[in-house]
Amino acid sequence: MLDSRPIVRSGRSGPTVSIITSTFEARAFVEHYVAALEAQTIDDWECWLVDDGSEDGTLDAFAERIGDDPRFHLVARPHSGRPAPNRAYALERARGRYVAFCDQDDFWFPHKLERQLRAFELHPDAVLCHTSRRFVDAENLPYTPPADAPGDERIVTDTTERALLERCAVTCSSVMARRDSLRAVDGFAEDLAGVDDYHLWLKLARYGDLVWIRAPLVVCTLHGRNMSASPKTLASGLLRLADRLEHEQAPRRMRRALRAHALKASAVAGWIERPLRAVALLARSWRLWPRRRTLAVLTAALLTSPLTRRRRRDLWRRLQDRRSRGLTGRATSLPPRAPRPTASRSSV
Repeated sequence: MLDSRPIVRSGRSGPTVSIITSTFEARAFVEHYVAALEAQTIDDWECWLVDDGSEDGTLDAFAERIGDDPRFHLVARPHSGRPAPNRAYALERARGRYVAFCDQDDFWFPHKLERQLRAFELHPDAVLCHTSRRFVDAENLPYTPPADAPGDERIVTDTTERALLERCAVTCSSVMARRDSLRAVDGFAEDLAGVDDYHLWLKLARYGDLVWIRAPLVVCTLHGRNMSASPKTLASGLLRLADRLEHEQAPRRMRRALRAHALKASAVAGWIERPLRAVALLARSWRLWPRRRTLAVLTAALLTSPLTRRRRRDLWRRLQDRRSRGLTGRATSLPPRAPRPTASRSSV
């Protein structure tokens, strides 16, 4: 179902920002998602909600919540299990000068779009702007972000090395990019499931500057269905991405960094069952891309290799629990969501 109603803009052919979200079984997050968009301090946007064959009434819930707001476009597509085809579909039809991405279960601070547009004004050579993030456990919903995000207000030109090569520090839900730049690099690679967004940021980094707003303007919700991919899935995705960068003849430094990350992910994936092989993979990763983080993991793998398989598995579970508590602990101060006002929304 494609809602093709026009967006009325005085003297313009389209909105300033196109927001793109791929949804699947997202009924539980509809209210929070729409409320965060309605709270934005600018209203010159359109939103493409492309559903991946949900069976829980996701689109019906969005249609009921949105009402007659013409800024929203609802699209139903067959289930593919991947967000990239849905994002690509919306990107082809986006009319905004800028494109912002938001996952169905993540939420924005009210000044998010406004600050990113300001960042592009200050950095005319930038092709991508991203922000810092916060985390909240799904059990803490509902909530609302404060009216203004605390933290470092600086807008800085980011480096490819810090943002993408040391690790992928760019969160998809924090990204705003120039639409023409996204199309110039051919958007999302639909065959790189799980790392298609990482691949896109790497392509954009070769095309122009990255800008980082240090303030956390995005809140990421953690729950059972969206925690990071399993180590094996991550390792497989990074290996495919490293191969793709070789094929694309990306800069040598970028290729070495991604190959090293793929080796490290493979080591982590196999550490419980084959600890000595994990040590060897980590050593190769270190030689390709010598970093303190890799050395720390290598040292830990060496020290724990004599443990039994059961001990390693128990240690892994404890590390994962600690990581989850550490992420969500940073969002415990978020206040509860205020009741939704009964007044009707203003027209566009």
